[in-house]
Amino acid sequence: MKAIFLLITFLAVAGIYSASAQQKTRDILFPDYANDQAKLKANTSLALKPVEATLSSSEAIRARIFTNYQKPAGGAAPRSTQKTSPANMPSSKPADPKEADAQREALKKTITPKPDQGPDNSPKPKN
Repeated sequence: MKAIFLLITFLAVAGIYSASAQQKTRDILFPDYANDQAKLKANTSLALKPVEATLSSSEAIRARIFTNYQKPAGGAAPRSTQKTSPANMPSSKPADPKEADAQREALKKTITPKPDQGPDNSPKPKN
């Protein structure tokens, strides 16, 4: 129990010491740090407020929320979809065995075989 208390005390003292050392180092490396932080906080307090925060009357709030859900004038008309007839689809052609065989032969001619890597009985490299 005594060891745990000493460990916690040591870690707390070490943490406080390292925090103060970091602050001293920061002040040495960046001497204008405090002034820059003050300017930054001043700028954020003067930042523009959102439109909702500037609305003061209940009528303005209602007008902002409820817009009557009307589409803007001059909106685009819906597109007409063109439907293709099933007769124009390539899969709807009647199967002709002669034509299918000709297509297969043409594909076989366009496929090139793998290049030969040499005879199978070639000597294997030694490790």
